[in-house]
Amino acid sequence: GICDILFFHHKPWQKIVNGIKLTIKWFSKLKELISGWILKSTKGYWFLCYVPVFVIPLLFFIAIKYPFPSGFAGLYTLMAEKIAESHFNLPLIIPFYGPGGIPFAYPPVGLYIMAIVTSIPGVSEFDYLRFAPPVFMLLATIPISLISFRYTRSRLAAVITPVIVAGAQRIFMIQGTSGGIVRGLAFLFAVLSIYFFLIGIQHEKRVNNILSGVWFGLTILTHLGYAEFVALFFAAYLFTHLFSRRVWLTILITGGVSICLIAPWFIVIFQRYGPSVLAGAFQSHGNDYFILIWQDFQKLIPWLENSLRPLLRMQYFWGMIILGLIYSLFRGYKELLVWFALLLVFTSEGDRYLITVGAFLVGFVIEAVSTRLFNQELALENNWLKVGFSLIMLSIFFYYGWTSITSENQPVINRSSMDVSKYIKASTPKESTYIIVAEADEAEWFPFLLERTPAIASWGGEWIGTYNAQMSLLLEVIYCKEVNSASCLNNVMLQLPDIPDYLITHTNENELNNGLIAHHFWIENYRNDQYIVWSHLSQ
Repeated sequence: GICDILFFHHKPWQKIVNGIKLTIKWFSKLKELISGWILKSTKGYWFLCYVPVFVIPLLFFIAIKYPFPSGFAGLYTLMAEKIAESHFNLPLIIPFYGPGGIPFAYPPVGLYIMAIVTSIPGVSEFDYLRFAPPVFMLLATIPISLISFRYTRSRLAAVITPVIVAGAQRIFMIQGTSGGIVRGLAFLFAVLSIYFFLIGIQHEKRVNNILSGVWFGLTILTHLGYAEFVALFFAAYLFTHLFSRRVWLTILITGGVSICLIAPWFIVIFQRYGPSVLAGAFQSHGNDYFILIWQDFQKLIPWLENSLRPLLRMQYFWGMIILGLIYSLFRGYKELLVWFALLLVFTSEGDRYLITVGAFLVGFVIEAVSTRLFNQELALENNWLKVGFSLIMLSIFFYYGWTSITSENQPVINRSSMDVSKYIKASTPKESTYIIVAEADEAEWFPFLLERTPAIASWGGEWIGTYNAQMSLLLEVIYCKEVNSASCLNNVMLQLPDIPDYLITHTNENELNNGLIAHHFWIENYRNDQYIVWSHLSQ
């Protein structure tokens, strides 16, 4: 009886009931809070807040995980160093690359930014190479999202589009790794120019036209390839709006502003080196291949296949692009189809551009599907289905980008590379030459790391007309590495005017290394856990 009295007097079950009521209350408040966020995201530009949530992990994971920069940017880093050493005057020559040195005719904006950041605040070069490209790409996702929203009027599409761009392995490899200090920055300027061009078309304010011209000029002063990306968009827009006075006026203002901005740099380059230096750059990397197509139309199909191959590897992505092209035509945005076609025909190594345009086209498919499935006038409680659909779609694109980026972007240099660099700089004459038997990305770093001239090096060769010949030799060296043959390597070196003084191989290439020993022309000088440095008997 006493237990019953105590039990009913203290009511222990009441604490459980109160806890359940409190939990329900908190869940109700949480639901109201989430509902408020959902309401905000369906109005105005609040959807932009969701873009960094999905793209930051994609862009910064590699930079945080590895202490060395991924990708390759030896030439860019050396250029930035030389700018700082010359007290921020434009240097005349960049040593080692080419091989043997090249004129500093490269668009300099990205290199000046690196020189300033690594000199004045004192940020280390490798830290800048790791984190600056993801920052530039993160900033670029905002105008990409705004362009997508302007075309589709879908906030979901405006979030998915930058996630596709940020998660595309080809784009990340070119713009999000170390080389993005130039290419990622140029991409940022490029999409800003396109965004303000579209705003300038929509509104009468001339400030938008001027801003488009400024960003276009900065694109040219950062990377000429991305200037072509923007110029072809302007051409596509003009071609599909030939009788629009506003379009003509916008293009004239944008072009005029950009010409005024780039003119001083072009004048300096022409005075120093003449127009031939830019003509040489145009003929490299397959940039002039489309001219050869007019001489032999049989070259057109292989050219198109080469450009489309990276898109076709992206599983379902290319199918959505085709649907997006069709849907954009029905919506009246013919310039996107023309832009895609111009990029396909006129750009070399243009898959990064095609994927970017493809991401905008996928936005049309997302907009069409979501509009079909969900009525915009549904009550908020029924919109939870739309939230679930949005999260599923975002998760699919995020997962696809995450799996490719995190598995394919390990650094090609490491502590062993730094040890070889110290040995070479301390133990070999400055005028000595070398060959490294390595993949192109890894080999590109070594003129900068060793401060010695490679006997074979295509990087920078476009500015002095040696690119094609040097690229051919470089591919032969890579083939010798693949077949692990010392005889193959000796045959390549016989094509050179002089045998290099030093040879660098990897320790795990046993057959190649044993072949070098057997030929009795090379002597091992240095070894660490990854590299062997050999000197020629003539040394």
